[in-house]
Amino acid sequence: MKISMLILLAACVAISAQTNDFITFTNKSGVVISNAEVVKVKPNELIYAFPASVGGPVGGGTVKLADLPPELQKKFGCDAVAAAKLDEAEKQKRVADIKKSAAINAALEKYNRLKNITD
Repeated sequence: MKISMLILLAACVAISAQTNDFITFTNKSGVVISNAEVVKVKPNELIYAFPASVGGPVGGGTVKLADLPPELQKKFGCDAVAAAKLDEAEKQKRVADIKKSAAINAALEKYNRLKNITD
C-alpha cells in the first residue's frame, strides 16, 4: 500500500511540475510562428508543436536556438559553443550513417551480382 501511495504521489508531483511553455517567434523565412508549445530544448535547437487551426493540420518543427530572438535565446539558455559542438557531432553522425549505408548497399550489389553468376 505504501508503494502504491508513493507511486501516486510521484505521478502527481511530475504532472504538477509540467508547465506548458508557449512562444511566438519569426522563423528565418519570415513566417511568424504563434502560440507554439515548446516540446523539447536541446543545446542547439528547440522542438515545438502547435495545435490544429480551424480545419488545419497539427504542426510543428525545429528551430536553431541561435535563430531565435535574443530574449528567447536567453530564456532557453542558448550557448553558442555547446550548440556548435552538438551541430558538429550530429553532422559527423550523419556522415558516418551515409558511409555505412553506402557500404551496405555496395555489399548487397556485390552479393546480388555473385548470386546471379552462380544461378
